[in-house]
Amino acid sequence: MIDTELEDQTVIDGDEVTLECTLHGTPKPRVFWYHNKKKLKNSSDFSQTYDGKVARLVIAEVLDEDDGEYMCFAINKGGETKTECQLTVKGN
Repeated sequence: MIDTELEDQTVIDGDEVTLECTLHGTPKPRVFWYHNKKKLKNSSDFSQTYDGKVARLVIAEVLDEDDGEYMCFAINKGGETKTECQLTVKGN
């Protein structure tokens, strides 16, 4: 189901960052995002979208606590898959 994996990124504290991967499946998979194994919810800080091809997580303003492992998890009747990356936040 995953066509393009997440990639590790290093960003500056306060920047906006976008994590994305491409995936497919029939039926269209449900996509969930996790930070350090904790499920993320849409909020003013985190925006999650999936258009049937690209799964995207946008962090509006990266903070020190956003540092860590991110996982995109997709599931449908055919199975499940995941891709992970490391986000490193550096002070400015």
